Amino acid sequence: MAEISATVKQLHERVDYYDTYKMTTATFIGPESQLSGVASSNKKGSKYQGIADHIVQSSTTDKIEADRLKWTVTYKTVLSTGGGGGGGASDPYISRTWSMSMTQYEYPLYKYLNAEEAKLLKKWETTDDEHRGEFKYVSAFEEGTGNKLYGSLSGMPLSVATKMWNGVESVLRFYPQATRTSIYEDKQTFAYIYGNLNHIDDTPDDEFSELSCQWLKSGADWTENNDTTWTLTESWIGAPHWDSNLYGLGAWNFYEPA
Repeated sequence: MAEISATVKQLHERVDYYDTYKMTTATFIGPESQLSGVASSNKKGSKYQGIADHIVQSSTTDKIEADRLKWTVTYKTVLSTGGGGGGGASDPYISRTWSMSMTQYEYPLYKYLNAEEAKLLKKWETTDDEHRGEFKYVSAFEEGTGNKLYGSLSGMPLSVATKMWNGVESVLRFYPQATRTSIYEDKQTFAYIYGNLNHIDDTPDDEFSELSCQWLKSGADWTENNDTTWTLTESWIGAPHWDSNLYGLGAWNFYEPA
């Protein structure tokens, strides 16, 4: 997101496209001592941030704390060519907005263990309750008698087993979900609508690049509106890593029996 300074941050931005121009609405938050001066220099009719083709349409401030302001500004930019929609010929949307939310995933505590540690924990899970309560597992059988010999968990297997013994068997992780809603004058092709669905995709928008996520395109909903325009709602889930064998463009194919 854009920064006016290190202490003034942009919360969000919305861009609406028309035939010959676009309207951008941006919201910033920061210290009153700094943001009030920025807002006063970007009044209606002025050049936004001194940029010649960005003409301010409205500018409002709201005090949110004793010494902090929220500034919302809308400016108009004339497009060099008209009639092609907001995104141009290759992406001919009329208007486009973004939203961000968090999505929840649940992982077993086994995720914290390597293969050998996981084997020990499996042995502990199948041990009788008395020895499980002592965090012991069957390590071997005594030669000749067949009596069980027990080992004791230690390190990470012990830490994980302790949590599981106390009823905690999973961990929650939250990942960003970006949603893009675009309005189109005409119906688009299925290849355009569903391209890259279920696959690793480029960063949905430069606005989200600072999250350092790898993005999986997870949704694409196509709806005709009452005014004959069309709405495309797309979503991406960000995570530290997506397995390219499972989600890459050259991902493994599901086996389909004959």
